[in-house]
Amino acid sequence: MEADLATAVLGRCSRWNRGVGAEEIEVLHGRHFNICRSVRTSHQSPAAVLKSGALNIDIDCAKCGGVEMTKLWATVAGLIAMWTGAPSVGPSKVVTGTAYDFAFSGIDGKPLQLADWRGKVLLVVNTASFCGYTKQYAGLQELWTRYEKAGLVVIGVPSNDFGGQEPKSEGEIKSFCQGAFGVTFPLTSKQVVIGLEAHPFYKWAADAIGPKGLPNWNFHKYLIGRDGRLLRSLSTRLAPASEEVTSWIEKALAEHASQGAALQN
Repeated sequence: MEADLATAVLGRCSRWNRGVGAEEIEVLHGRHFNICRSVRTSHQSPAAVLKSGALNIDIDCAKCGGVEMTKLWATVAGLIAMWTGAPSVGPSKVVTGTAYDFAFSGIDGKPLQLADWRGKVLLVVNTASFCGYTKQYAGLQELWTRYEKAGLVVIGVPSNDFGGQEPKSEGEIKSFCQGAFGVTFPLTSKQVVIGLEAHPFYKWAADAIGPKGLPNWNFHKYLIGRDGRLLRSLSTRLAPASEEVTSWIEKALAEHASQGAALQN
């Protein structure tokens, strides 16, 4: 949590990338960020700090324009939403179509049709290489290894939407994932996963899940049932091997496509 706050918020300034350490609280063009200190000195969990209002950000920076400030506040809002929101959310309504209606470009540029996995359970995860949660790649690979034969397909969707933590090219992302974590599950090309420019799959999922289940940070997970319907939104905070995640996967794997809709309740 501290690493994400420091890199995503303080990292918005170029001087931060020249060696200003995370211990520095009063830094960068007159900005005052009391973030990591709130976590360290309060003896509370990061979630409790955020809920209690102990996260103080006093911004006074003449060198930052409106676009930069918008990105900064979007980053902070995403982190707060992640830590204060529900970790697991079901669909808010039934929507037209299924996940099988959508396709991505693969990390290697080849078409990646979700319909190719019709009848399987999909776990679609937006990922990033420079995030405090990047280690979840290892957990996702373990899920893929553990449940692939039972019918699970893990799909990584690299995205630079949250904290600018996926700046790499597709080739670099692929090499990093394979080299650092031994990733063998499918990866898409870099995608936008939130807002008006989001990939159509993510717009469809957002419509089905409602505001409480939207991605608000890297390594958010959408679980798709064997019938192609959205079953669950699973927060970044939930590790791939957590009971909440594995129990939903196992429920989905146990169901036939015709029964998948029953899991939405």
